[in-house]
Amino acid sequence: MTVLVRNRSAHWVTVPNYYSQFFPGTDSTNTFEFYVRGPVAGIAGGEIGFDPSERIFAPGETKKQVFDFAIGNDPSAHKLPPGNYIARGGYAHWMSSDSTFVIGP
Repeated sequence: MTVLVRNRSAHWVTVPNYYSQFFPGTDSTNTFEFYVRGPVAGIAGGEIGFDPSERIFAPGETKKQVFDFAIGNDPSAHKLPPGNYIARGGYAHWMSSDSTFVIGP
């Protein structure tokens, strides 16, 4: 699963630190994240941006994160059993609309 985020504006943008409202003084935020749910298993995860440059975008800049999944029975290891799934990708708690994919034959 590939999640892309783009600054469509003509000026520099800094994504605010979501967690600072809960934990004052923190300087990290969720950057890329995913949610996958299916007939038997579901999993969510993401990346935390400790480096402020992960939240700063130049005009028109696009950033990308790839999350890999495999066939299996261990969702915590990104291994999902065959079936139909619904997925959402996001950045800093802004989520995409649902997409679907199939694992297996």
